[in-house]
Amino acid sequence: MKRIWKIKGLKKVPNDVLNVAKSDIVARLLVNRGIDNASKAVDFLNPLKMKITPPDVFSDMQKAVDRIKIAVAAGENITIYGDFDADGITSTSVLFKTLKTVGANVSYYIPNRETESHGLNTKALVNIISKNKAKLIITVDCAVSNIQEIKFANGFKTDVIVTDHHEAPEELPPAYAILNPKAQGALSEDLTLEEIENLNYLAGVGVAFKLAVAVLQEFDKVEAFNDLLPLVALGTIADVVPLLGENRCFVEMGLMLIKNERNYGLTKLLKTAGVQNFDNINSETIAFTVAPRINAAGRLDTADVAFRLLTSENESEVEKCVEVLNTLNAERQQLCDDIYLEALDMINSEPQLYKSSIALFKNGWHIGVIGIVASKLVEKFNVPVFMMTKDKEENSVIRCSCRSIPQVNVFEVLSVHSDLFIGFGGHSLAAGFSFDENTISFENFRTELNSTIVEATLNVDLTPIIDIDFELTPESLSIDLVAEINALQPFGAMNPAPVFALRNLSVNSFKMMGQNQNHLKLFVKSSNGTMLECVKWNVPSFSLPLGSPLDIAFSPKINSFNGNVSVQLDLSDVHSDFLQENALCSAKDCDIIDSRKKTDMFSQICDYIRSSKEKTALFIESKRAKDFVSGIENQSYCIFDRKSAPDDAAQIMFFDCPPSKDVFEKIISKSSPSLIHLMNFDSKTPSIDEFIKLVSGMARYSCKNKNGKFDVFDVAKYINVSINSVELAVSLLADSGIISVKKLEDETVYNIAFKESVNASKIRENTFYSSLKEELSNVASFKNKLNTLDVSEIKKLLNI
Repeated sequence: MKRIWKIKGLKKVPNDVLNVAKSDIVARLLVNRGIDNASKAVDFLNPLKMKITPPDVFSDMQKAVDRIKIAVAAGENITIYGDFDADGITSTSVLFKTLKTVGANVSYYIPNRETESHGLNTKALVNIISKNKAKLIITVDCAVSNIQEIKFANGFKTDVIVTDHHEAPEELPPAYAILNPKAQGALSEDLTLEEIENLNYLAGVGVAFKLAVAVLQEFDKVEAFNDLLPLVALGTIADVVPLLGENRCFVEMGLMLIKNERNYGLTKLLKTAGVQNFDNINSETIAFTVAPRINAAGRLDTADVAFRLLTSENESEVEKCVEVLNTLNAERQQLCDDIYLEALDMINSEPQLYKSSIALFKNGWHIGVIGIVASKLVEKFNVPVFMMTKDKEENSVIRCSCRSIPQVNVFEVLSVHSDLFIGFGGHSLAAGFSFDENTISFENFRTELNSTIVEATLNVDLTPIIDIDFELTPESLSIDLVAEINALQPFGAMNPAPVFALRNLSVNSFKMMGQNQNHLKLFVKSSNGTMLECVKWNVPSFSLPLGSPLDIAFSPKINSFNGNVSVQLDLSDVHSDFLQENALCSAKDCDIIDSRKKTDMFSQICDYIRSSKEKTALFIESKRAKDFVSGIENQSYCIFDRKSAPDDAAQIMFFDCPPSKDVFEKIISKSSPSLIHLMNFDSKTPSIDEFIKLVSGMARYSCKNKNGKFDVFDVAKYINVSINSVELAVSLLADSGIISVKKLEDETVYNIAFKESVNASKIRENTFYSSLKEELSNVASFKNKLNTLDVSEIKKLLNI
């Protein structure tokens, strides 16, 4: 879907802002973000030096601290009641560590997403009060609306301190103390409007940290602040609150401590996720590497494993937690992929139902991931999306996660139907609700919902928009420019990475890359011959003829590989009259002929190909398969590899086994065949040590016979593995000191030189070794599936 580029243009830059910024680019970016005077600019560019409001700006802060002191002195149990997302988990961890530091008798409780949902519930309170004998409950990231539940706790003479950051109702609960900047009367009347605004930006973990600071100051334990700030940074980034005001300070300080490996669990998690250079860790690293793994625990299981990772110093326990979180994250990704393909299939089957909004229901979808899928569908179709499934506890109750677009306030849409809901909440772009299908059926609810959205969007332009700061020239792109832009870090909500535009470029080359071949590497050329390297993450496919003119919207980043540092353009969008973007589709009319267990079929297959009048494409990468079909005379067939699938083919014959599900899907999606032939695959995947020897041997051959020219794609085809496997093997050999590597222009070819032989045990100790082992395991697992699954299961795999 083509997006409108909204270029902010050249706003007048005040001289005092320019003096502070010391750079025209930075000054213009600051003004685009509303930083229009020197005082704001100083705070924004120097977050570590900004003034932080003391904890006592919360009206109930001293009252809360005094109650905690009483509980600590009396040995009363204090239970922290958390939430199952990253903000809630980090908030729970911050107060747990704080209260442990001051000698409290402290427990924690984090509800289960599937069975309890957000906030306090009386069943959990009964358990906490009876089992823990809790005399004080401190909520984090929740409970400002839980009036009845807090009354219930008070009935057992249990006090409740609420720390929260969500919108507060007019009637507040009867809590012992309420620390929520958005609650009426919660803040000091002496604050400036700017200070109030900054406090309103706080995530739940930010409010919990304010309480932690007050408690540690009261007990003279301020040295513990640095143990908490990595968690505050993680929770703040993960909750996508504005990275403005005090949040900038907390995140910047927390990131510095994460880089210095202050939190043992975070350090181990980052390293196993493939982060090698801790100096380069920034808010995006946390958002896309750490936060999904922390959230995966609360989405698919219980949040306990994530809590223990963040609070434990026990090496063995932390390693187990890391392993579980990585496994859960992989499961979460697979669940999202499966549900997303099911959703596409539903939409494709009745497209007339989903023009203004998409509301889908299936019993059995996992409540923990349907919100993520809703976000992916919004990105694809640019309409509000409502993903629904049955509640596990109440069979007649349907629960929903919904996501929207800027032009449609989904909270207002839901408010129109509030009488139908058991409960609902959220904000303009994301919300959740539940309803009883005995009250209204899903089909009737979908009709009413869609009608409300149609009415709300009359005369509204729903075309998606990309905000662009301003246009640049190719000559202005440099490492120094990126360094200037990075003065605006940390990037996040309300302070996104700057987006620029370049025009009048042409396509030089491109390829799909990554473990699942779902990332685009694109090289473009300017009119004066400047070559620019671009990347677009998570694209289903891309097709643009070489030499085609194009304009790009992008954020410039630094790319470091084997000591080479260059500017890389992370693409937000591409405009070209020649662009064809093909999303994954379901080949509904496609059938499969299974010849996997058949042998000695040479003559029959040759005869079939010769006699076929349909356009036939043969997926062949190995020499064995090429030799097999050599000599067939028929102009109606073509041979292709994973890079060159035809745009259309009546039938595809897979003589070789694709190395991944993604490669398999992309071939089917691009070619749209009506018939697929699965042949007798030779699909052995070498062990990791065999593979390293193979790649090393081929690298030596390249050095001796090809002047060091080493084609990653050719090697991957020859061994029948993923391109990522070969790239990881090369990185392993280079990082172990065996070879030196330089990438050539087209990015699939390396120039390699051998340096020395290294003991095999040293190779196995290298951090790339485990990543390579996992990648080869994924390749072998997919090949095994394609060799052994029933045809019906393969159809499900392909969403046929």
